[in-house]
Amino acid sequence: MMSLSKSTTKNNILLVLSLSATIVIASAAIMLLLTATGENQSQSQSQSSKSGLRQMQLRQLEVGVLAGLGLYQNKSESESSSYQQFQYESTAYRFDDVNNSTTLSPVPILSMSTSPYPTTAVPPTQSQSPSSSPTSFPTVPPLPPAKTAFDPIITKGYKFFNSRTGANVLIKGIDYYPRPNAGDLNINSADYFTNDYEHIWRRDIPQFVALGINAIRLYSVDPDYDHSAFMCALANVGIYVLVELASGSCPKCAITKDAAPKCYSAELKLRGQRVITEFSKYNNTLAFSAGNEVNHFVPLGEGPQWNGPCLKKFVKDMRMYASKCRHIRNVPIGLIMADTNREENTLYYNCQDEDDDKKDDRYDYAEWYGINTYVYCNGTASTLKEALGFQTLEQSFASYNYSIPVLLTEYGCLSQTFPTVDGYEAQRNFNQAKWLGDRSVQNDFAGGLAFEYSIEAANAHTPFPFKEFGEQNYGIGYFSPADCDDITIPCEYKRTPSFYNLQRAYAQAQPENITMDEFEPDVYRTGRSVCPYIFP
Repeated sequence: MMSLSKSTTKNNILLVLSLSATIVIASAAIMLLLTATGENQSQSQSQSSKSGLRQMQLRQLEVGVLAGLGLYQNKSESESSSYQQFQYESTAYRFDDVNNSTTLSPVPILSMSTSPYPTTAVPPTQSQSPSSSPTSFPTVPPLPPAKTAFDPIITKGYKFFNSRTGANVLIKGIDYYPRPNAGDLNINSADYFTNDYEHIWRRDIPQFVALGINAIRLYSVDPDYDHSAFMCALANVGIYVLVELASGSCPKCAITKDAAPKCYSAELKLRGQRVITEFSKYNNTLAFSAGNEVNHFVPLGEGPQWNGPCLKKFVKDMRMYASKCRHIRNVPIGLIMADTNREENTLYYNCQDEDDDKKDDRYDYAEWYGINTYVYCNGTASTLKEALGFQTLEQSFASYNYSIPVLLTEYGCLSQTFPTVDGYEAQRNFNQAKWLGDRSVQNDFAGGLAFEYSIEAANAHTPFPFKEFGEQNYGIGYFSPADCDDITIPCEYKRTPSFYNLQRAYAQAQPENITMDEFEPDVYRTGRSVCPYIFP
């Protein structure tokens, strides 16, 4: 071995001393930051909660500093195996590299210049506040290395395209609401996607990668809080986000049960504008939904015309708002309906009153349409021809000559006709996810998002670990242990066999090989639908 010269040795010593001094200075800065911000913590927070959270913050910031200096190396870098295993203080998470052997490379968990970790956990919604903050959580796992600039999605006719490459994009997603099994975060309409709940969503992103999806759907967000870390982490792994403008977190944050026009409040309009302002700045915001299943919020015996005009006015207002703000990216704005009064609802939100010459009427219709539909319920049907419910759904939309993209925003019927696998009853095969790749199906549907990522213990009617069939056990996985609350007891995600079924199905569904320049909508699918007579 060649010996080093005195000059080289001296330079190496100076380099080591310089790096050491940098680490000391950075560590001191971190301690000052945590000390200063720690003074703002709620006095009602327990001392143990403060201590555990500060340890987690310090560890994450320390890793960020070391990674920035090139001195941090994850154990998995030097190990070769069929899975990546990350060892934490008290928990080991294992992420299987299924099919494509996904590699999870270490990256800085936080960037102190852009996303400092807060010293307290803020409420997930303004109206529902947990009384505790996360304590003593294991360090979140690293994510795959960041990709190059992420390209926004745009629409042309009834398809989605990559705005830069022009490639056709087939949406293959999952509905995401990571509700823990217990505790103060076990609530409806929570926003788990802020920096304060990074330990929740960063745990799940490697699962999205393994599942092979390119989109998730969020049911509730709070525009008062920053979502940049969450959105950027998803962009790094190629995942788009469908964002809900309305929310059940407050009485007037969504279309109400009142008859039109009282069902549309000024509070909802303001909230929608704020959500658009918050999320339109992210390139991976796929679309906005103005409402979820408002056709279920009507009195018995009344039809969709009861509150439908309120939802359509909300869509129009949000489109007008986005179009008149130069700083806001044009993200497609649509809505999501339950699969009732299928034809009337579908046509209504794509129609335009041609008798009115108002300039703003060009915003009357939605830019995309979502339907929550559970029509493939026969577990013995293995082909599209045998799945009569799904076949009828496709035929219905083919007859509408629809001119905007349609997404299956919830799908995946539960039925005891699906087989028992590894002790788990009624495991869905998700053949309809595979059929989304058929050219005939893609002519009517631009993709779908399966319902849902995790079983919600609060809605399940079967005991943990949910191996028995349950009419609300929609998740393709669940959280463990049974009493995990993601505050004092971390939740670990456990896959069920249906996770792998959906993974395999999505792997088979590929977008039509056509670019935006090559695609020309069918001539009979270029105009607006005829407004159904039942609507005013």
